Amino acid sequence: MAVNITSNSAAYVRDDTPNLETHYRARFYFNPNGILMGKNDQHATFNAYKDATNSVLTVQLRRIGTNKYQARAGMLLDNRKWTYTGWFAVSNDWKTIELDWRAATAAGANNGGLTLWLDGTQVANLTGGDNDQQKVDWAAMGAVEGIDAGTRGTYYFDEFESRRSNFIGP
Repeated sequence: MAVNITSNSAAYVRDDTPNLETHYRARFYFNPNGILMGKNDQHATFNAYKDATNSVLTVQLRRIGTNKYQARAGMLLDNRKWTYTGWFAVSNDWKTIELDWRAATAAGANNGGLTLWLDGTQVANLTGGDNDQQKVDWAAMGAVEGIDAGTRGTYYFDEFESRRSNFIGP
């Protein structure tokens, strides 16, 4: 899938397969080749939503230099604050991004989490999240939100897959 960004408006595909999931996994291939971004510009390339407008899971892309990009993942906590992984290098070619998001099992359990893999290697694992009130009901992939005026051009996605559990892999 090619996403051609010509304005600050969102451009994405929507997956309505999830149904108020408490455990959600997604994997896709991503290639930023062809995108022009201002230095330190960032925006969401993948979000999972609990309802029409409230995202609970995100993958963000930012530019840090000429043809140098980084990605991170984040999850929403019940206090409406986000917790994020660190930023990780994304080369200017195909990269596999996989997420394992888990809602906490009960109020006060604080055992929600988010694991991020790049090219099949685990690079981050957020644990201890108080996110039992969050669920995944649909997902968006593309130029999802936060597109800056300095971001224009085309990037690519391929082989999206999602499920409730089990590692998907590269």
